Amino acid sequence: MSTSRSKQKFTCTEDCRQEGCPGHEMEFINYHTSCTCEVKIDGKSLFIIDWARMDTILSLIKKDMEV
Repeated sequence: MSTSRSKQKFTCTEDCRQEGCPGHEMEFINYHTSCTCEVKIDGKSLFIIDWARMDTILSLIKKDMEV
């Protein structure tokens, strides 16, 4: 498989609307052939990052959660 995808709904902590957050959908796309991944929110690309950088970010988050 060259690409895998997963989606999850969430509500943000920002007041994206005056009456509150209506909810959003985040999609994580893993491009195995190029060793990159993309994050989209509500269908709009937020960022594309290589696996090494993403792994480092996740490692830092994990360390911070342990404190």
